[in-house]
Amino acid sequence: MKPAELCFATAIVFAYLGLNSLLNLLNRWALGLFGLKFPLVMTASHMIFGSTALSPLMLMREHYSSRHALVLQNDWKGLAIIATMNGFQIACNNASLTVMELSMNQVIRSSIPVLVAVLAICIEAKIPSKGEIVCLIVISIGVMLAVWEESRNALLGIILTLASTVMQSIQMSLSG
Repeated sequence: MKPAELCFATAIVFAYLGLNSLLNLLNRWALGLFGLKFPLVMTASHMIFGSTALSPLMLMREHYSSRHALVLQNDWKGLAIIATMNGFQIACNNASLTVMELSMNQVIRSSIPVLVAVLAICIEAKIPSKGEIVCLIVISIGVMLAVWEESRNALLGIILTLASTVMQSIQMSLSG
């Protein structure tokens, strides 16, 4: 990979992380602190804004823009499934923010690597290394301890966040 391509890929990753972090904070403010009770409106806004904000970065590159129509034509079913899964996980995540704190939501979502590793074992027969297993166990124990304490206060939020986390893990495992 050329340095320019590496810089571009890094910019895409940081733009994605930055926008998602900003949107999660905005969602928590709107849904939890401000009292907006329409998580589906926030879900649609989240998806539209994310696509709109990242599209110019991808379309500026000839490599992406030249293949766009072909990818849509050939892979529309897979893209529709990914979009549906993404919409479901964002809706569950946004709905959870109406009944629980963002910090607890993020703690639960930190278990995504554990779920992806389990799915990799089941789908790809890929066994994690000993070091990876230790890290996954530490993550699991930390999430369980945090959720155990919170489970008395926000059971619905935990269930919604778990549904979102499982769906995102499945999406990440199947979308390659």
